[in-house]
Amino acid sequence: MSQQEERAWRTRAPVTYALIAANTLIFLATAASSPQGFMAALENMDSLTLLHWGAKYGPLIWEGEYWRLAAAMFLHGGILHLAFNMYALLALGPPVEQLYGKARFLLIYLAAGIAGNAASLAFNQGLSIGASGAIFGLFGALLYVARRVGGQAGRQLWGQLLLPLIINLAYGLFNPVIDMYAHLGGLAGGAAMAYVASPPAVVVQLWSGSAGEARRARRVGWLWRAVVALALAAAVAAAALHPHGWYGDLQRGNRLYVQGRYAAAAKAYQSALDQRPDLPSGYCLAYYNQAMAYLKLGQPEQAKQNLEKVVQIDPGFDGAQILLNQLRTASR
Repeated sequence: MSQQEERAWRTRAPVTYALIAANTLIFLATAASSPQGFMAALENMDSLTLLHWGAKYGPLIWEGEYWRLAAAMFLHGGILHLAFNMYALLALGPPVEQLYGKARFLLIYLAAGIAGNAASLAFNQGLSIGASGAIFGLFGALLYVARRVGGQAGRQLWGQLLLPLIINLAYGLFNPVIDMYAHLGGLAGGAAMAYVASPPAVVVQLWSGSAGEARRARRVGWLWRAVVALALAAAVAAAALHPHGWYGDLQRGNRLYVQGRYAAAAKAYQSALDQRPDLPSGYCLAYYNQAMAYLKLGQPEQAKQNLEKVVQIDPGFDGAQILLNQLRTASR
């Protein structure tokens, strides 16, 4: 593809730019809502805020909060995480959007993101966020195009895609923070939806520059628009539902804590602990937050007991260990 053609493609990618804007605005709103403060959240978002906004978390999804499979792809853990993913979306989004059209491109993106989170859910019950599953889906869509086009154009596209794809997959294998299940699930989901969303002949003709096929591809049928609109409406409606049960009490405790109502917050955290003693992650969060409320109430011994339980359940909870050591030193 010539530089002139590439520039033309990038100026005709409204959905790509809308997705970048949506991810950025949601990230800023998430950071603004974090109890740790806006600037601190920009660098490293706390888990409770991400859970509240819809992070993929196995125990909550299995309890019925399936909307998290879609919501999690719009959340990011820090400014660098967001910047890396948006740069990749800017590189891969315009060509896929031009080949498939706006509605089908959005369908591929969303389906790949959901497929990535579903794969992550199947093999990893922990918290997971980010647009990378959907972005790997765009890799999958372009690889499908390269296979269908064949010939010199197909080989050229393969050559452009294969090295960055291998580098990204290899980096994920050696970085324990990265959710490889989401990446692989998104890659497969994007390729599968690329096959479903557009007849191969249309993609081939578009790549070869046929004006007739390009006009045909732009006349996206009402069915695709309806599917995308319904999927988005369902995700928005589900995201509007308030958390319930133990997680609702956990969030209620957080709100009370921010309001300075520490005694009420401690009771809310205890309610969460009483309901779900079988969830280690929820256990740790409730114990830790309750310890913070106890400290505000001037009850360091109760806080210390909570922190000891947190460290016992999760020895890798560094914040709890540091605070516990400080309390032990102060009590000597």
